Amino acid sequence: MEWVQVGSLLVGALGLVLGALVYVTRMANRLVDGINKRIDDTNARIDQVEQEIRTLNSRVGRVEARLDGVERRMDGLETSMNALERRMDGMDQRMDGLDQRMDGLDRRMDGLERRMDGLDQRMDGMDQRMLAMDERQTGFEARVDKAFRDARSDNQEQLEALQNLGMEQARMLGFLEGRGVMGMVQTEAAAVT
Repeated sequence: MEWVQVGSLLVGALGLVLGALVYVTRMANRLVDGINKRIDDTNARIDQVEQEIRTLNSRVGRVEARLDGVERRMDGLETSMNALERRMDGMDQRMDGLDQRMDGLDRRMDGLERRMDGLDQRMDGMDQRMLAMDERQTGFEARVDKAFRDARSDNQEQLEALQNLGMEQARMLGFLEGRGVMGMVQTEAAAVT
């Protein structure tokens, strides 16, 4: 009966350990899926910014071409040049705005990389916890095996002691009967009652 209880405990403990392993694996998969989505979103945003930069480069190129024409016509077109200077001021402001946006994207990417590093560290921690759980499980299994061996050994020793006691008792009874002492003991016992 003790073996059945120990076996039930072992099966229950293994079920808990397996359940914990499944849970940790599911959580790790969800975490990885979330990271992949964030990376995809960041890549899409980077592609968008790159397209905006290409568009800006194209627009800047057009402005530069116009400036070249203005420089050739500078001799009598000071009014036009003043207008172009104002337009260039606006372009500078826009380019300053783009620089700021690019700086913001750099900071944002730095933050994402730090977060990814943190996630990598957390994953390493989870790996360490899984190793520790494996070690604990191995230790538990060793303890259960030892308990089985000890119980088997104790039962064997008790059985041998009972057999030895039974043989000793039979030997003593035989000795007493051979001497006629058993009859006297029975007679005295009957007289006392």
